[in-house]
Amino acid sequence: MTRIHPDSVTLNDYVDDALPEKERAAVDSHVASCASCREMVSGLRSVVVAAAALQPAEPPRAAWARIEREIRRQSGGRLAPRWRWLAAAATLVLATFAGLKLAGVWQKPAAPVIAAPA
Repeated sequence: MTRIHPDSVTLNDYVDDALPEKERAAVDSHVASCASCREMVSGLRSVVVAAAALQPAEPPRAAWARIEREIRRQSGGRLAPRWRWLAAAATLVLATFAGLKLAGVWQKPAAPVIAAPA
C-alpha cells in the first residue's frame, strides 16, 4: 500500500492511461485503498466523459480579429523575440561556414598525378 498520495498530475495521467506500467500498478494499489484518491479519480473520469460528449464549437469570427489585435498590441507590431534569436543564429552559422571556406578548411584535394607510361 502506498502511503504517500499521488499528486494531481499523476492521478490525471493515471486516468488518461499515460503512466508507465510499474507506476500505474502502484497508483492502482493506492487508489484501491484510499477513498480520497478514489473520489479524485472518479471525478477526473467524469470530466473525461463529459468532455468527450461536448460538440466542437466554432469561435465567433470577431474573436480571431481581437486575438490578432492583442498579439500585435503586445508585440508592438514587431517580430516576436524568438525570431530575432533564430535570425541571429542563422547569421552566425552562415558566417562560420563562410569563414571556414575562406580560410581553406574545405579545400578540394589535389587531383592525383598519374604518370604517363614510358
